[in-house]
Amino acid sequence: VIQKGMRSVTITSNSQNVGALSIGQNDTKATVTMPISIDPTTNIMTIDTPNGPMKVSIMPDDAVAIIRQLKVMNQNGVPNSVILEVHNNQLEYKIKTEKEEKLLWIIPINILRDIYVSADTGGVVAVKKSALYGLLTLFTF
Repeated sequence: VIQKGMRSVTITSNSQNVGALSIGQNDTKATVTMPISIDPTTNIMTIDTPNGPMKVSIMPDDAVAIIRQLKVMNQNGVPNSVILEVHNNQLEYKIKTEKEEKLLWIIPINILRDIYVSADTGGVVAVKKSALYGLLTLFTF
């Protein structure tokens, strides 16, 4: 357990993926397969990536809150998975989630998307939608 301000972050072994760890805050957990280092005096967490150590400033719960606030996912939706990984040479949370769209302006459908949030700055780096989304955009509003 790491104290980050007034909140705590828990790091545990991932029971579903041998060799992976889970970084948990509130009800959100991110899976990471790279080694984690924590400075005991500052409580700064770093991940040892193939590109060298990278600092984690944004916790998983904060990343999910950011994409909810930006309305990139359903407001009350729960992410399908959160993975901390290196993407485009930076440490990012890959959040698999759904966003409701309207087919023919009437029928609600959920579109799967992968949202990448920087673990250092909290900025949304990329939003990748399912291949079916391109076809559905002709009919959604």
